[in-house]
Amino acid sequence: KAAGIELGALQESSLAETIKATGTLDVPPQHYAEVSAYIGGIIKTIHVTEGTFVKKGQTVMTLEHPDFLKLQEEYIGAKNNLTFLEQEYQRKKELIEANATSGKAFQEAESNYNIGKGRLTAISNQLSMLGISTAALNNGNIASTIALRSPISGYVIKLHGSLGSYAEPNKSLFVVVDNSQIQVHLDVYEKDFYNVKTGQKINVFLPNQENVEVEGRIISIGTTARS
Repeated sequence: KAAGIELGALQESSLAETIKATGTLDVPPQHYAEVSAYIGGIIKTIHVTEGTFVKKGQTVMTLEHPDFLKLQEEYIGAKNNLTFLEQEYQRKKELIEANATSGKAFQEAESNYNIGKGRLTAISNQLSMLGISTAALNNGNIASTIALRSPISGYVIKLHGSLGSYAEPNKSLFVVVDNSQIQVHLDVYEKDFYNVKTGQKINVFLPNQENVEVEGRIISIGTTARS
């Protein structure tokens, strides 16, 4: 009483336990993209530099190669051939219905027609993978180059190759990262594992930035044990 100290009533409260862990920053796989060409070609243009923000579908590079022209010529040839095979098939179909031709001749025409359809579909799918429009080809517009576009919106963090260099097929030409969804991979000691639950709040301190604290929540817990 002489010191002015007052006693309070007992209250119930939750006691919190803090678990310290270290880890690394990363992005989900859906926010990280490496782009390569299905068919090799010469790099004709580069529209960005490292650090450039690109939107989904934006052209980053263009490639050129005689094989691109050859594939389009094959499509036009296959399309014209299919028209002939279809006419022949319909003619033999009318004849077989009128009993004016043999079953073997009709089956041969039907087989050739189906083979022609399969070939045209296969070439169309290849052109689609290269980003070449078959609708434009049907109008007689042949593309001399193909465009490599970003599959996601984000920042270009790596560029491989230079103007005039050969881009090998299935080799990474550029990398785009969307850092709007950052994840933290934390390593937790075995003794703390059973105290960690999904949905718990975490506070992340970035070592390269003083006094920067980011709040997040646990979204998943792995089951891999490392010695």
